[in-house]
Formats: sequence, C-alpha cells, structure tokens
Amino acid sequence: MLFIYYINNAYLYDGGVTMNQYDIDTFLAVVRHGSFSKAASQMFTTQATVSHRISALEEELGYQLILRGQGVRKIELTYRGEQFIPIAEQWSSLWSNSLAIRNADYRMPLFIGGTNRLNTHFLPDFYDYFARSSENVVLEIHSYHSWEIFDLIDRKELDIGFASSEIATDNVIATPFLREQLVMVCLRGDYYPSGPIHPQSLDVVNEVRLASNQQIKNWHNTWWDYAEQPYYFVDTAAVAAHLIRTPPLWAVCPRSAATELASLFPMEIHEFSVEVPFQVSYLCYHRSPRLEKKVQIQSFISAFQAHYRQRNIEGFCL
Repeated sequence: MLFIYYINNAYLYDGGVTMNQYDIDTFLAVVRHGSFSKAASQMFTTQATVSHRISALEEELGYQLILRGQGVRKIELTYRGEQFIPIAEQWSSLWSNSLAIRNADYRMPLFIGGTNRLNTHFLPDFYDYFARSSENVVLEIHSYHSWEIFDLIDRKELDIGFASSEIATDNVIATPFLREQLVMVCLRGDYYPSGPIHPQSLDVVNEVRLASNQQIKNWHNTWWDYAEQPYYFVDTAAVAAHLIRTPPLWAVCPRSAATELASLFPMEIHEFSVEVPFQVSYLCYHRSPRLEKKVQIQSFISAFQAHYRQRNIEGFCL
C-alpha cells in the first residue's frame, strides 16, 4: 500500500482515499470516551465539529462506523467500526512516527513485545540499561500473550519478542534464553513448614492459579485433580501477589517472579521436594527483519546477552 504524508495539512493518501488525521483522532476520542460530547470536551472543540469529522471519515471510507440514534447517550459502534479501531490506532502511530523523522534528534524505534511476567519481573533492568546506553534507538514496549508475540513478529509489527512458550513458525527464530525453576509462594508465616514442600501437602482449593504453558499444566495435573477449581484463576504473578492475602492461599510461579514478589510483599518462597519442569523463556525475532532495523536489532540482542551474562543470572542460557 502506498502512503504519502502531507505534513503541514495532516493528510494521508493511500492511492485513493484521503483522510484528515484530525478525523482519525476524533474517531479514537469518541471510542475512548464513549460519546460525542465527551470527545468534544477532551478535544476542546464543539460536538458539531466532532459529528462533522466522523461523517467525513465515514464518507471517505464508504461505510458507517458509529450508530446514531435520537437521545442516545453512549455511542455504539457498527461491526465495521469495531474492525476499524486497530487500523485507526496503527494509522495514528504511523503518523506520529512520520512527524518524528523531521526532528534532528530522531531515534529509530524498536518495537518490543514481552509477556507480562517477563516485562514485569525480569526485563525492566535491561530495558533501563539499554535505554540509557543507546542514543540512536528508542524502545516501544508492550505486553502480549506468547502467541500474539509470534504472530506480530511474523507480520513484522514487532521487532523483538520475549515469549513464555514456543510456537512453530517458519519466519520467527525463537531461542531459549532462560530456564527457571518453579517454586511455591505464600504469605510469610508459619502455616507451611520451612524448607522444600511436597505438592500433596498443598490443597488445590487454596491455590491462586497462574496461566502457564502446556508442559506446566501437565505437571500440575499429575499432582492435583484438574477438575477441582482453585481459589482464583489469574493471568499474572503481580495480580496473584495482591490476592494471596491470608494463609493458606498459595501459588506456583517461576523463580524470578517469586523473588521479585518477595522483595515487594511479605512472601516466602518454597522449592518443591519433587522434580518440576522448568519454565523456559524465548527470545524471538524475524528471520528476515526489516533492513533499516537489522543493525539495531542485532545490537539489542548482543547487549541483552552481554548484560545478563555479566550479571551471572541463574538459568540464563543465551
């Protein structure tokens, strides 16, 4: 698709459709705030202007984005309107990046995607180091599920990913970089005996169960009845930490997450007295990255490897 940017007038051209960037921003504001009036207030303009911009955008696109009704207080999107949201967000981001190129101090953006666990408990130290030591690159960091990371890298919408499971794809290289021991965490106290703990001494009805890959689910099901429901289902260790308020609640998580949580909350960590699978994390990137980013991607990976090797992190295997 061909894009031509008219910087002064804020218009985008794709070979047939001319869209005003204000119209895109107005649509996103209406979606975000749920009404024309609130969007108008946030954009410091009138409701009539907001309505006009939405109508102009719909006319250019050739389909309706928002359902309108007499006395309707909250907007309702059409099916096509729902589909248009991620396109509008990408378009707005692309526009911002195109403007940034004019700046003398322009830095190449690297789009990084990691699982919430890795972004929260393992990677911040490196992100901080790389940002301070790299003058020509700016990191844009997002959290995704592992399957989303592989999909976005495959489409070259992410440059580098950090995933918690490996997904087979021809275009994405996934290299293990961390093998972590699984441990049990619980509120500090004397409810559980000190030292290693056996899974059979833990009641699954008191578990705060975190999302995990299939190998860890299989191990879990060998010790606890998969049909029995836990106390909570949660998707991140950070959420689990806020929910493990009283004994006998407990959770199973990788060592790095447990160590981070124990530094922030009154938690204690127990190893298991039986063999447990390792949580393996993967560094992911496209087999044929964009040429303009190839050097920056390699620089990022080299810095990542050197940073954690120097710190002698247990389980780091890149």
